[in-house]
Amino acid sequence: PCPRNTAPCVGLAAVHLARRDRDAVMAVLPADHHIGNAPGFRRLMAAAAERARAGEIVTLGIRPTRPETGYGYIRYDRAEALLTDDGVEVCRVERFVEKPPREVAAEYLASGRYLWNSGMFFFTAARILSDIKRYLPGLHRALMRIGAAIGTDDYAKVLAEAFAEVQSVSIDYGVMEHATNDPAQPPMRVVPATMGWNDVGHWAALADFAEADRDGNVVRGDAVLIDARENIVHAEQGTVAVVGTTGLVVVATGDAVLVCPRDRAQDVRRVVDALRRGGREDLL
Repeated sequence: PCPRNTAPCVGLAAVHLARRDRDAVMAVLPADHHIGNAPGFRRLMAAAAERARAGEIVTLGIRPTRPETGYGYIRYDRAEALLTDDGVEVCRVERFVEKPPREVAAEYLASGRYLWNSGMFFFTAARILSDIKRYLPGLHRALMRIGAAIGTDDYAKVLAEAFAEVQSVSIDYGVMEHATNDPAQPPMRVVPATMGWNDVGHWAALADFAEADRDGNVVRGDAVLIDARENIVHAEQGTVAVVGTTGLVVVATGDAVLVCPRDRAQDVRRVVDALRRGGREDLL
């Protein structure tokens, strides 16, 4: 009913699912990801669900291919790795790490002990509701209030009121980071994954799966490029001309233009923040 980040969203889904089957396995899958290897992805999800049925929280960690600063990381331990019935390796999560600066990201890549945090999680409805109660008690109280109204004429009203009152917090920060370091909880698991994954959450990601020209430019829409290399150009209206540039993102829509280096595409969120502060929600 209103933006409150991922923990309340996951909790709300769990409340509904728990009414049918508290032991049912939930999968949290971001909507803006590209999966190149669908059969491999299904195999990894089945492995994660197998461990989740045992009461564990499991995530998919993407094997990094570059020192990426736009993703969070997962430090993991292979010393006591488990193998599922299908032969998929499942390791213990040591800790979650926030998005690092480039030098630190390069160290993570070289160490071989870190994975990208995909934001994909698997657990039973009972387990995640128990963890929300443990680490986010205010949210849990609101969810129980909502759950009691399911199936009644008051549901829409209770949902809107209770959801608006809860803290805006991500499932990663609100639950996962706490559960990882809680000795009273079963170990959190991660499945190291290679499945043609891409987080299509920023413009530079288009270069990883869209076709490029001989100079490495990815173009969508009407554009003229002269002496230009490794640019990403998206023109929704009109014609965009790019001359003598390397490694830029150029996005032209009907009412706004974005230009930034490809390696700073993640910083578009700062533009969004600036527009909100300036009262320019009409552009968002």
